[in-house]
Amino acid sequence: MVSKARKLTALNYYIRSMIYLAANYSTIYMVFRRFLFLVLLLSGGFFSASAQNIDSVVQYTYMKNALTERSRFFDSGRYAYYLPIRMHKDDFMYFLYESRDYVGSVYVRDSSLKGGIWKHDDSSLFAPLGSKIKMPFKAPFTGIYYFILTTKDARTLGKFGIHLFYFDSKTTICTSESPFARKLRYITQHANTGFEFLKEKEGKDGLGRYFQPSVNLLSDGYNQIVSEPTETYLANYAPFKSLKQAKNKFNDLALMIAEALPDHVSSEVKNTEDGKTKELEFVLKGDFKKDINSLHFAGGFKSKVILTLKPDGDNYLVAIQLL
Repeated sequence: MVSKARKLTALNYYIRSMIYLAANYSTIYMVFRRFLFLVLLLSGGFFSASAQNIDSVVQYTYMKNALTERSRFFDSGRYAYYLPIRMHKDDFMYFLYESRDYVGSVYVRDSSLKGGIWKHDDSSLFAPLGSKIKMPFKAPFTGIYYFILTTKDARTLGKFGIHLFYFDSKTTICTSESPFARKLRYITQHANTGFEFLKEKEGKDGLGRYFQPSVNLLSDGYNQIVSEPTETYLANYAPFKSLKQAKNKFNDLALMIAEALPDHVSSEVKNTEDGKTKELEFVLKGDFKKDINSLHFAGGFKSKVILTLKPDGDNYLVAIQLL
């Protein structure tokens, strides 16, 4: 038999425990969430557990937090948030770090804690636009990488958000040999990240820098990604000597583009023709639910496919722009 005094002691202990838990619920819950978040990141399961698949290659997630006086503190007087993520060799991370409360800086380093990559935002644009840092990072080897989110100025605090796009280098669902419709949908889905995951060998010509894409939209044409004035995927054929040939190719591509776009994606079609120049523009909004899932980012999916025909000296050029 348990004595009455022992029962009262046990009951008293239970009641005091419940009071403590109730009083400290938010703290305990926050600690538990941070612990779980850290475990998922270091195990490489964060993206598979909480991210949204864009396709079988790229995964996306969004998180928000704040730099407070409890955050880690640098000797330089800046507060920081550490985001450790395990990556495999040649995997690609592309992220957007944004804040309306302070001008941001990002520092990326590996588990050896030697060296690293810094990127700072431009303070002059903070007042009208807030702070936004876009940064691609490719893992040179397998291991844990620390994405350190901090501030440009010392002793500044505030809220922040970060969009994370993770590209698994071991898997690919679309190649240059895939059908045109699939390639068009696939490439268009990458417009919101500036086609960062499709960039391969970098080159330079009279017009500036460009990148060879990993997926060629036109198998029998020229394909490249340019960054000026904005990130654009360009694909064109060799110039046609005959206007009739150029118009036939333009009409064929217009039909192929229209058939490739899913019916449920709303689009605005703008058709302009001025003598020997023709332009057909598809403005796309919505979700790609067939083949490839939507890339929800910065207010949803939006992209453009522009088909043009224009004179090029004595010849005629037919080109596709994706942006």
